[in-house]
Amino acid sequence: MSVYLDWNATAPPLDDAIDAVARAARNTWGNPQSIHGHGRAARRVVEDARSAMAELAGADPQRLRSQIEVGRKTLGAIAALGELERSVRASR
Repeated sequence: MSVYLDWNATAPPLDDAIDAVARAARNTWGNPQSIHGHGRAARRVVEDARSAMAELAGADPQRLRSQIEVGRKTLGAIAALGELERSVRASR
């Protein structure tokens, strides 16, 4: 028997969650930011999931953002700060 004590970092996924991810990967693998059919289908899955999570949390679906969306924005901000720092150093 093993004991897992790092619940802060992650937790074992439920079988239903694994099934949902596998289904999405098989059926709606398009980029949800794209306007083609595969992208629109993926976007619907993302929006449906956002609505379901919001309902469970009693929150507004438009206020929920996925970890990926936040991560991309954070990486963009870090890259911009890096560019700013290089610019400031070059001007000295």
